[in-house]
Amino acid sequence: MKERFPRARLWTWDPLLREGGKEETYEGRSSALTRMPPLSPQPPRRNNNNPKLKSRVGRIGRRMSYYGSLAKKPASPLALDPIVPIIPSPLTSPKDNLEEEMTQKHVKSPTVAAMDEDNLDELVVSKPCAEDFLGKDVNQKFWSIYQGTTQGVRRPDSSRGRYIRHCEDEALLPLPVLDLRIQKEPEPHYTQDGSLSYLGYFLGDKRAEALGDALELLPVSVTSLSMTHSGITGQGSAAVVTGVNKDDLVKLNFSHNKIGVKGYMKLNTVLDDTSLNLQVLNLSNNSLGDQSVSALVKALQKRCTLTSLILSHNKVFHSAKLLGDLLRVKSSITLLDLSWNQIRGEPACHFADAMAENDSILELILSDNSLGNSGGADIRLACSLLVNSTLTHLNVSNNHIKGRAVFVFVDMCKQNKTMEQLNASSNPIGTAGVEAILYAMATSSMNCEWDLTNCNIEIQEYLYSHTYCTGPYELNLADQSDIVVLKELMAMYTSSRIMLANIQLNKNNFNLPKGLIPQLQSKGEKGQLPAAGKLTFHVTQDEEASPDLHLKDIEFERIKRMIGHSFELDDHKKMTMIKILADGFCVTVNQASTLLTLFTSPTCQAEKASAAAALIPQISDSMHHNIDKDEYLGSPGPVNGVFFEDKDNDGKIDVCGDITILVGLQGLDQIEQGYVEQKLGKWIAFNPSNPTGFYRLNMSNFVDRRIILKLIQANVADRKFRAQHKLPDVSQHGNNSGFRNARYNHKPISLDASWTVPRLGVIEFDFVVTRRPPAGAIAITDSAFEQFFKEFKAIPDMKLVGLRAISNLYFFTARHAQRLMEYFSPYEKIDNTLVRLEVFVILLGRIVDEVNFNDALSILDNASRKKLLEQVGIVQVFNPLSPSGKYELNLAEHDQRYIACLLLQLARAEEGLLQDISFNGEDIESVHGLWASDTAVPKEGILKCKFLTANRANSIVQLSETSIRRKMSLTLVFRPGDEKTARTSSPAT
Repeated sequence: MKERFPRARLWTWDPLLREGGKEETYEGRSSALTRMPPLSPQPPRRNNNNPKLKSRVGRIGRRMSYYGSLAKKPASPLALDPIVPIIPSPLTSPKDNLEEEMTQKHVKSPTVAAMDEDNLDELVVSKPCAEDFLGKDVNQKFWSIYQGTTQGVRRPDSSRGRYIRHCEDEALLPLPVLDLRIQKEPEPHYTQDGSLSYLGYFLGDKRAEALGDALELLPVSVTSLSMTHSGITGQGSAAVVTGVNKDDLVKLNFSHNKIGVKGYMKLNTVLDDTSLNLQVLNLSNNSLGDQSVSALVKALQKRCTLTSLILSHNKVFHSAKLLGDLLRVKSSITLLDLSWNQIRGEPACHFADAMAENDSILELILSDNSLGNSGGADIRLACSLLVNSTLTHLNVSNNHIKGRAVFVFVDMCKQNKTMEQLNASSNPIGTAGVEAILYAMATSSMNCEWDLTNCNIEIQEYLYSHTYCTGPYELNLADQSDIVVLKELMAMYTSSRIMLANIQLNKNNFNLPKGLIPQLQSKGEKGQLPAAGKLTFHVTQDEEASPDLHLKDIEFERIKRMIGHSFELDDHKKMTMIKILADGFCVTVNQASTLLTLFTSPTCQAEKASAAAALIPQISDSMHHNIDKDEYLGSPGPVNGVFFEDKDNDGKIDVCGDITILVGLQGLDQIEQGYVEQKLGKWIAFNPSNPTGFYRLNMSNFVDRRIILKLIQANVADRKFRAQHKLPDVSQHGNNSGFRNARYNHKPISLDASWTVPRLGVIEFDFVVTRRPPAGAIAITDSAFEQFFKEFKAIPDMKLVGLRAISNLYFFTARHAQRLMEYFSPYEKIDNTLVRLEVFVILLGRIVDEVNFNDALSILDNASRKKLLEQVGIVQVFNPLSPSGKYELNLAEHDQRYIACLLLQLARAEEGLLQDISFNGEDIESVHGLWASDTAVPKEGILKCKFLTANRANSIVQLSETSIRRKMSLTLVFRPGDEKTARTSSPAT
């Protein structure tokens, strides 16, 4: 018959040996025998009629009756505390222990049979010391005391004795909770600094009461008590705190238990003890609720010694108001954790306002609440922290904080220099919030470190952007986020980077003087903004005062660290962050290569290539397309020995696709380079140094947006050049703009200074640069052109891309242009455009002999010529030395009206003859029947005529000083650097 499984040794059971040395196998669980030494044999059955012995032995005697089977085992020593048991080391095997006990001589110890009630009372127990609980033999002492019960030994009044007695009275299995060895594996319960921890040790209230009873006599100091995941309620936690020496205890952690509302009231009576001077109290995840938290706060308002208070996961809602009142009181709390609660609405706003008056908290954790859902508590918190000078760490993660609130937090971090770290992770901040954070970090106006882990940064919320800040605005002065937007705009307005127009407050005209910087929470005073109202205005950008923003090395390292830390495992969000960064800032080649090192996953090739494609157009120190137009005079032959170079010898011309080779970007393999080329198709075909051509751009594409920004810069430079040299306006709409025939979503528009770059839609336009080659420009020689032509024909595909890419390095003659145009068929088209026409457009600003334009244009048919005049404008192909030809001029367009005025001036000065004149279909006999002066020329209508030059000339030197054609040539064919071109006025207005 198998022996009964002993309940007392349930957690340390291992099969014992039967008499005769045979091993018996038991069904059920077993564990290491080394945790409990072998027990002494069953003493003779005691007289159950003896009431004294019956009361002393108690229930444990009946439970231990099992050990009668070990009749021949020698008796163990008397269990005292402290005690030095004469037993084998628990590290030896059970069989070895048995053999030693059968052979060695044991020290005789009194048994119940040899003892009576009197000698039980005469036993003397020595006082325990700290070594008894910290030494290596602590387990042996615990089980020796436990075994004493079976021998009738009186339980000593010590920590172990009390704990075992309490467990016996409650019929509980004693656990070795007083094993305080510092070197205990895997983790010790006790450390040298006095920390007592039972992490994940499920005790329950009864064992917690037994532990509290034992802690009263524990001879070691306990300064920190942690009972996380222990399954205790308020009753067990109160019992434990009662047993600890309150003079030593400074840290108390009852997190992740079952204290609840009723249980906290029991614990609260213990915490109110004036001898308890806690510094750290952690009651997180105990379902305390508002009632318990309110009781705790009221107690802290009377007496507070805490420096850290952790109340996360406790369903805090209305009690947040009392917590706010606590913040207003002078206290010692430096860390307050209220994460994973229900703080929102009015209680959250009350708490947020209180932070303006607090001067003690250094770290505030409000994660996983609902600050941004209702009431605007997130914005009010940011406004309160503007005047808070103590808080250094703020955690508002997962609070549904959107881009508008981020504006206020960013402004707060700019002004509050004590704020060191702000955790805004897991919030839907969108692209607007990311742009605000990156701009503040890149411009050195914010030193706070941000954590954006798991933020939704792809929400397209077009609130405000430093890059795209133009357009109409309607701001609510009662909204603090709108005040921040107005503050940023006024800063740019003060520095003359933007201009404001049509300013109205509540539909009444209003004046916003330069230098007015609105502040959050500012009161409405004279000369300041009112506290409420709707302010509307229109922003236009001063393009000449808006240069590219460049990243400095220190700011770049901070941004790189934030991206790498926040999105360590999310390559897609890394890519999105880099795109947003590249949309507003220029980088160097080294900075771009460093950002690409953030992509370490072997499966992130697409994201890495997309990031590279976003960075390449913003690289500022690349030699690709970097030519000084004012000083560069061209080269008579190939710059590097060949015109079309293949540096990496991959069979592909670098300028026809190997964009990473051209800019010097590192860290991309062949597959990633292929991805980059696909994404940068339009950029590869774009040359910012020679941008004349036709464009169809998708404003939702970052490459297309970058192209139009580059074109705006080129337009500004060209307009500035014409103003500097007092050249006439030859634009299509009289706005000194190189943009022509613009259509946005198939609707005609005018791309003037009031135009705002959109984020969506498709825009189509022609762009032309009016600058001519400089004086002394050197065209390539005829022999060099033959080499150029040979290499050009050898390009397998993308010939026009290669031609435009190197066009800024060389100058050509009209004859060279004609040869290149004749290479293509008269009917060959690319994107519905004749290739011959496109070749001429590319070389328009690189031909040094404009007087011979007709030689190149002679191979175009009439339809292609008309298309050319619409695309680049009639002024760009007008020959002032020999203006003979037929004209059909639309006077509604400024440049064509300008040519009409020039022809009328030449006719009046008798330097030519106007024939076959008609206006709006009506024939006119002579020029005198037209308009008496240029100002009389109408601004609409169709003028058709034929002009014959009186004395043809092939050079300006053939014309007299008073010739109108000479003045026209100096104006229309102006060459930078030619000293002979000085003048004070133009021949036409």
